[in-house]
Amino acid sequence: MSMPLRVPRALVRFLAPPLFLVVAVFLLGTGMALAQAHPRGLSIVKTCPLLPVASAAAYSCSYTLTNLDTLHGVNDLQVVAGAFPGVLTFPADAVDCLQPFTPAGPNGPPVPTSGLSLGPAGSPTQSCGNNLPDTAPFNCGTSNINVADQVSATGSDAGGNLGPVSGLSTNSVEVTPLNCDDNNACTADTCDPATGCVNTPINCITPTVTPTNTPTPTNTPTTTAPPDVPTLSFPMLALLGLILAGAGLFLARR
Repeated sequence: MSMPLRVPRALVRFLAPPLFLVVAVFLLGTGMALAQAHPRGLSIVKTCPLLPVASAAAYSCSYTLTNLDTLHGVNDLQVVAGAFPGVLTFPADAVDCLQPFTPAGPNGPPVPTSGLSLGPAGSPTQSCGNNLPDTAPFNCGTSNINVADQVSATGSDAGGNLGPVSGLSTNSVEVTPLNCDDNNACTADTCDPATGCVNTPINCITPTVTPTNTPTPTNTPTTTAPPDVPTLSFPMLALLGLILAGAGLFLARR
């Protein structure tokens, strides 16, 4: 019959604190690893007009921002938007993030920019958004140009020291060329990218149209030709003379 193994109490008292410490550190590390592994960050969906807009025309884009973190909200949310022609040209303008938001409205108030701004993913307060009215630039070229617009957002994870969260979205709008021809031959037509069309008067000679003189009809007297008189040939005149002479001699003898 074997004897049960007995651990001296002194040894248990000696090993218990370090063992508990190791287990606690392991559980804490596992919890932090799981917390770091869950989805985090911000998703931004930005929508702009699909059809080209005219130079200097007003248009509007919209954005919707969503928290992807299923465990924590987002604190101190800041959203900025700015237009740039193909490259980043900041500083951009800070914009409100309305909650709730739909592009057609009605929309709620802006979310706080200090303290809790968004709730966890799946909650009614997980997202916000806004419309972004803008004006197209003057396109002095001969073909359409693309004007890019960017929205970015930053905040901090409300779950503790898990670092900042951010999101970014870029979209573009097609702008048609500006037609500066004013159909005036006495102006020089140019396009300034900053101010648009410039129609500068120039010295020019307006061609004068000389009316064509139509001759005035004159009254031409009408001459009526005399009736045709029959003409006698020489033989007939000689014969007539002989007849008259003969008649004269005959009358003289009587």
